Amino acid sequence: MKKVFIFGAGGQGVVVLDILKAVGEYEVVGFIDNDKNNMGNVIDGVKVLGSQEYLETLKKENWPLLRPLF
Repeated sequence: MKKVFIFGAGGQGVVVLDILKAVGEYEVVGFIDNDKNNMGNVIDGVKVLGSQEYLETLKKENWPLLRPLF
């Protein structure tokens, strides 16, 4: 399974999560959302990890380069 993040934890992000789960080829490891009110929330078992700045942390932790799916 390919590990992915979803940008945006609002309604559209949840729709993307549902689609990716239905496809079955992707493991959504977290949401990235700039709304600080969403930080730490869990949506259908997937945690809102942080804002765009969080991606810098991921790079430092040697995550592979993230590419858009679409």
